[in-house]
Amino acid sequence: MSELEGLTRFVRYVEAYLPGTTPERRRDMWISPFFADLSKMKLPSALFTIGTLDCLLDDSVLMSAKWRMSGAESILKVYPGEFLVTSSSRLRDGLLTLLQ
Repeated sequence: MSELEGLTRFVRYVEAYLPGTTPERRRDMWISPFFADLSKMKLPSALFTIGTLDCLLDDSVLMSAKWRMSGAESILKVYPGEFLVTSSSRLRDGLLTLLQ
């Protein structure tokens, strides 16, 4: 897939998910918590699980860092060679980490 085809596909996904919204509106924290000022919130501990092959790896790493910078506990579990981490054993391992 060329870069132009990838960008075109991305724009189509955004339009399907958020039809008729402006780029500014898409930065609303209720649409994308990535853009929220987490320092103003009292956040619980969070567990972020992600595989190295998942297209949201960078987002998960950055969100985990933002979470921790807000003062809340953040645990990031990255599983090599996996996509979306949904297996119960992986999630159980992550939850056990939170409880320690």
